[in-house]
Amino acid sequence: MNRQELTYRELPQEIQKLLHSVSAGNNSLLNENLIILDKKDNYKLEVVKTGPWVDYSILKKKNGSVEIRIPRGFPHPYIIYKNKVYLSKDYNVINRNNYENIIKSSYYEYVLE
Repeated sequence: MNRQELTYRELPQEIQKLLHSVSAGNNSLLNENLIILDKKDNYKLEVVKTGPWVDYSILKKKNGSVEIRIPRGFPHPYIIYKNKVYLSKDYNVINRNNYENIIKSSYYEYVLE
């Protein structure tokens, strides 16, 4: 999987708008683990547990052609836009009234091919 690290300003405008919306009080997205901005819902998130504990998550295309293993405790939400997934590098960044930390944080971009 190709991965690159981006600053907030390097993220696509749609992702920046979403993060700003959450910071401004759009609480409906705070409890989501997976946010899909693409028009098609081609992805799913599976949580793999060991007993009652989360071991890791798998983000995959529904046709089974691509999957990414996401370690336990990795910051969420995972945002999908234009065949790429964006993950915050830092914990507790994407939440309400936290815009300053959102723009200071780094993000990982993975190409889903």
